[in-house]
Amino acid sequence: MQETQTLCDICQKQFSKYICPRCNLKYCSLPCYKHPKHTECTETFYRDNVMSEIQSRPAGDAEKQRMMQLLRRFEAQGDTDAIEDDEQDELGARLAQLDLTEADPATIWNCLSEEEQKEFQALVQNDGVDYEPWWQQKQQVIQEEIDVSLDRPPLPQPVPDLNNMVKKVPPETLAWNVVHLTCVYSYMMRHCVGDLHDDPPHLVSRLSQLSSRVLYASDQYTYPDAGQAVLDTVERTEEKEARPALHALLLRDVLDLLDKDYLVRALAHLWHALQHASKQIPKPRKQTLLAARKAEFYTAYAAFFIRQPLLNKVQFAVKLEQERVSADAERFEKERLAAAEALKMQKAKSTKKVVIQDIP
Repeated sequence: MQETQTLCDICQKQFSKYICPRCNLKYCSLPCYKHPKHTECTETFYRDNVMSEIQSRPAGDAEKQRMMQLLRRFEAQGDTDAIEDDEQDELGARLAQLDLTEADPATIWNCLSEEEQKEFQALVQNDGVDYEPWWQQKQQVIQEEIDVSLDRPPLPQPVPDLNNMVKKVPPETLAWNVVHLTCVYSYMMRHCVGDLHDDPPHLVSRLSQLSSRVLYASDQYTYPDAGQAVLDTVERTEEKEARPALHALLLRDVLDLLDKDYLVRALAHLWHALQHASKQIPKPRKQTLLAARKAEFYTAYAAFFIRQPLLNKVQFAVKLEQERVSADAERFEKERLAAAEALKMQKAKSTKKVVIQDIP
């Protein structure tokens, strides 16, 4: 059964990964959880919440494994920070003798200082990261004014050569498939919080659903335009409640990635993730091996594509689609708020009428 994700109720930018147990608010991170709109529910998130979350799951459960991975990440983060106070114990030393997978939650918790417990609580609420896609991160300027990003995937070495794969240049309409794959990459990066290698079976399952017409197709298919390429992807995510906002978000990401060498980096990242998955999954299906080869081809096509005038045409088409969808999403939100306000007023009138009728 596929998971269904919706956008955060607070920021409407990132996918929601949590639901407040009190008010059912869907949120993506600690800042959104602590937003002024949600202050009534934030005061009771302390040690007992974290402990009950771990203890409620049996050993070996995937969610508990995820919690343990967060603790390892917390430990690694602590190792990278300079600690000059000799009286403060190293977190790594305190956890070195523990099997984090099998250890009792209370034992793990007691290994953390009070300050570390607070930091870990924040880490759990934010799934371990304050995630921002690499293509939206501010670039750092270093020597010789070269822009770099530590999280940006590298260019493949060497970049696949399209001339070695095909005898003649593919038709320009193949660019719409590139738009589709860029949209798929954006969604998967947000869904996996930037780590496409973390769960190979899940990656393959999602990709086979999202790209059944391209990477996992049994025959050749070409999208007719940018709008269909993105819309088909959005509909395959099974998003229901926040589809307009998701549609606008993914179009913005696609437009960001259709810039400089970002397109090649993104598709190469997807290609390498499929390669990694095919090696990690015992006896991978033929479709996954073929999907990895197709991703390599589209990486080569992207390297060719970004040097052609066609790139400007595709960017313009995506920009128009983004403006149209953003306007639709804004209109949808206004109509939703108006409907909610009307329903609220109707309930208030009904309540007032009942009170008046009850007065003797």
